[in-house]
Amino acid sequence: MVTVGVLMLDIKPVILLNLFVFFWCKISYLSANDKRIEISHQTCSIQYIIDKQNNYYLKYFGRLFYSHSLDVINSSDDNLENIRYQILDTYKHGNKISTQGLLFSEPFIFESSGGLGQSRLIKYQLQKTDNAPFKYDVLKLPDNIFVEGITELDDTILMTTLKKEELLVIDKKSMRLREKYTFTGDGWGVLRDDDTIVISNSTTDMSRFRLGNKVPIKKHKVLANNVILKGINEMEMVGEYIFANIWPTDCIAIIDKTNFVVLAWLDLSRLYPVTNRKYWSSVANGIAYDKKTGVLYVTGKNWDKIFAIKFESLNEKNN
Repeated sequence: MVTVGVLMLDIKPVILLNLFVFFWCKISYLSANDKRIEISHQTCSIQYIIDKQNNYYLKYFGRLFYSHSLDVINSSDDNLENIRYQILDTYKHGNKISTQGLLFSEPFIFESSGGLGQSRLIKYQLQKTDNAPFKYDVLKLPDNIFVEGITELDDTILMTTLKKEELLVIDKKSMRLREKYTFTGDGWGVLRDDDTIVISNSTTDMSRFRLGNKVPIKKHKVLANNVILKGINEMEMVGEYIFANIWPTDCIAIIDKTNFVVLAWLDLSRLYPVTNRKYWSSVANGIAYDKKTGVLYVTGKNWDKIFAIKFESLNEKNN
């Protein structure tokens, strides 16, 4: 009996070690696969964004043409925080969709996909499984149109176009083109703000229009720590804030809609691995907001997933 007791004492540390390793691996696996995992990543900053934009210009257009446009800032005051968020769920998304705009209008998702000869507006319901057929309606646009961002106005979808200075008005139910408006300037992202619309164009200016007026009634510059932010792409109104994808990054700027000052960032870089991305341009783009639940749906260009996330409110952060 004594021998057995001694033997048990010799084995116990090994057993404990094995149990520890087993449970540690199990917990790590569950955490990695938990849809409600909390994300806290500190990549996004004005310095990071400017570096990415400078590298993009240099890599694809060369120093000869774009060295004059490279920005240099003092990052010592770059103190905007990255907001925490949880992944609630994931849904199917076609990896052939070059997402330009995303919109939730219960029970449907509307999504614009860009490219000359490939532009279309897609309407579908969120779906988790690969087993069921993916049902959707599509409006194919003429080959000479490159569609961009979308927003909702009553029973229509407003859709901007690249280099065309046209705003397309699409009937949500029939998915048919109702009419077109012209506006001055390029079109990237678009959002509705009360009785006006705000359009981004990749520059430092965002233009505010009254629907039907070609000339903007006002222009805004977005500031992040007193640095003018450019590359604003897809946008979504979330309460009193504008959420905007920043090209060519996985960052979302959270902007005060009253003064166009960046209050914080959402970093989506950990949502979709770089190894899964089809192209260099497969960055995060597409923000849709469910006002009833407070859920944000996000995706990227040619990503095969849409993520439902719940973010920490700015009010909670400031308390």
